[in-house]
Amino acid sequence: MKNNNLALTPEVLYHACDMPTLTFKTTDELEEPKNTIGQDRALEALNFGTGIKHEGYNLFVSGSTGLGKHTINSRSKFSNTIFQVPSCQEDR
Repeated sequence: MKNNNLALTPEVLYHACDMPTLTFKTTDELEEPKNTIGQDRALEALNFGTGIKHEGYNLFVSGSTGLGKHTINSRSKFSNTIFQVPSCQEDR
């Protein structure tokens, strides 16, 4: 049975932005965010994966299109280390 009491009207869903309060004309003027919002587990996994100092380990990143997989990698502190395999001699 359908519950019509839960239906949302377009007026409830729409939120107008007060344009004069914005300090920019286009989003091209905005600075790129320095941190990644809502991806703590992904960053912890990257930290763990890149911390393994043995040959033969790979990182596999999966997820739906548009989630920011490439962005997280390119902005992260791990972007220069992910494809570098450290020598096993470093641990000794």
